[in-house]
Amino acid sequence: MPVPNLKQDVRPISFLLHNLATGAAPVEVNLRIRPEDLSRASQSRLMVHQTFGGAWADNFGEGVPTVQISGTTGWGQGNLSNGLDDFLRLHDTVFKRWHKERDDALKAGRDPDLVKLIFSDMLDDFTWVVAPQNFVLRRNKSRPLLAQYQINMTRLSESVSLPAGTPNLSQAARESLGFESLDDSFYKFKA
Repeated sequence: MPVPNLKQDVRPISFLLHNLATGAAPVEVNLRIRPEDLSRASQSRLMVHQTFGGAWADNFGEGVPTVQISGTTGWGQGNLSNGLDDFLRLHDTVFKRWHKERDDALKAGRDPDLVKLIFSDMLDDFTWVVAPQNFVLRRNKSRPLLAQYQINMTRLSESVSLPAGTPNLSQAARESLGFESLDDSFYKFKA
């Protein structure tokens, strides 16, 4: 059985911040050094009830999966970029900008879900729209100058684009539809 090519440039692991609300160009961050650790966890929506005679379970299907990565952005020797600059860019894109752009979309009356953080792992062959749960900077006594990260993410969707048939509406048309939807909701609530 042939061994697959595991080089980072052939099977990259990367992030893409795509703001569909403003139409801004996507921001991509490729991890030039593979994460030292990658854990993908599948959850069950399960409630186990213990009884005198044993136990039984209410099973509500699959839960929302998570992925956790940790590693380093490197030193940045020779023709490679500075590792600390790469770390700061990773933190800014994956955590700060994602939160800021979603907040900006909400304040502008746009759907914050149009700001998508896409995590792509071509080594394990999955691409998800994710929400970053936390972003941790770690330092280690044996490597004190090396910026290490730990990122926990929850999968929001496996669809990385707008749903098929989504109309491309102007801002005024989107606002008008939003107000119509709000009026309809109030009408149904009163009835």
